[in-house]
Amino acid sequence: MPANFPRSRRLRFATSATAVFGSLLVLTGAGGCTALGAMAYKFSPPPTVPARYTPAREPTVVFVQRSRNPSDAQLDAERIARYVTDDLRAHGVGGPMLDSSLLIAARPQRTGTSVWAAAQRTTAPATGPVTVADLGRSVGAAQVIYVDLTNFNVERTMASEMIKGEVDASVWVIDARTGQVRWPTDTTQGFTISVPTPYLQPGEKLDENALRGQMDEAIAGQIARLFYSWNSEQVDTGSPMK
Repeated sequence: MPANFPRSRRLRFATSATAVFGSLLVLTGAGGCTALGAMAYKFSPPPTVPARYTPAREPTVVFVQRSRNPSDAQLDAERIARYVTDDLRAHGVGGPMLDSSLLIAARPQRTGTSVWAAAQRTTAPATGPVTVADLGRSVGAAQVIYVDLTNFNVERTMASEMIKGEVDASVWVIDARTGQVRWPTDTTQGFTISVPTPYLQPGEKLDENALRGQMDEAIAGQIARLFYSWNSEQVDTGSPMK
């Protein structure tokens, strides 16, 4: 007789194992497939969301603006560009990610914001970058992640102090050498993203500036995650505004 367990102890062990196995059989036979499926889902690894597009590993810069009125939401645009750049750099996207602040000096010199930049000049040589591609080349980038803030709005209700925000963006990846769109190629509208917020009651921890900051962070996170695989359970996909 093995010396590892006394007889009574081995009997209890066998009985327990039989009970567990019997329970699993009962679950399987009496509608237990659903229960077992739920258990398997609970303990399975969280799903991974693949990148929408993987940029080439070459110098990359992020340029964010509101093309309809570049001076509108300029501070938000600069903050979003910085957040996206830092996120992509942390995930090894691009090669390397250039500092988006390099574009600020060139911004006042630009006379246009065309995404699909023609290489030809129709007038005398410009004094500075005139297209997104030109802007990218001016700072040494081979590609530009271009974000157009098509809507950035914070509004208050008429009858109360509650506030609501919404930011919409279109995203492209532009070849800085040719001005051609690398992604997306199946639409001229870019890849669109929207971050709305519910109506919120301002308080000590939330005013319009704080709401805008949270909107910037939320849209930046969604933009960055277009370009790398991410774990869906590690990211709060709901409204970031509390």
